[in-house]
Amino acid sequence: MKIQFDDLTVYFPYDYVYPEQFDYMFNLKRSLETGSGQCMLEMPTGTGKTVSLLSMIMSFQLKFPEQAGKLVYCTRTVQEMDKVMEEIKRVWRYIESEKAKELDGCPDILCVCLTARRNLCIHKEISQYESGQKVDSCCRNLTASWVREDSGKSTDVELCSFYEKYHTQGTDANITGIWGIDDLKKKRGRISAGARISYRDI
Repeated sequence: MKIQFDDLTVYFPYDYVYPEQFDYMFNLKRSLETGSGQCMLEMPTGTGKTVSLLSMIMSFQLKFPEQAGKLVYCTRTVQEMDKVMEEIKRVWRYIESEKAKELDGCPDILCVCLTARRNLCIHKEISQYESGQKVDSCCRNLTASWVREDSGKSTDVELCSFYEKYHTQGTDANITGIWGIDDLKKKRGRISAGARISYRDI
């Protein structure tokens, strides 16, 4: 459903909004408009804080891209991060569908997960270790700057082929879309090659 807050249309991807969610979004909009950068809001568990926050901020960014800036959403666990990414995809799909009805174009979006190397490792052997510390240690042994320098002096030094390909070809990859951890792993080859990837590829 679309909810109107003065001059701002909020794209809310569900057919019903709770009064608490409406109040949450209303107060969040007031905070965004002041530009103070500070806001403390509280809602009980299970009342839809995440979708309320994402719907308001993503709609605000769509309407006022210069004013809105970037959204950094922090979670405690990978499982929570996955849930947030699914909600972001849901909100954006709804925005795209409504914009298509309104005959308005939708800008590109870029949303990615930042997490420890133990969660993003795609090395066939190292990624199988159960210990996160073991993954971190082995990863450093293949990607550290001094190791990579030594590789130029000896062919016996092992490097991570994925990291090397990313370093030489993928650091300026022009990607768009919404990328959860699993999405990044599945598309690793195209990302490291610097291909332009659409949200619809996910």
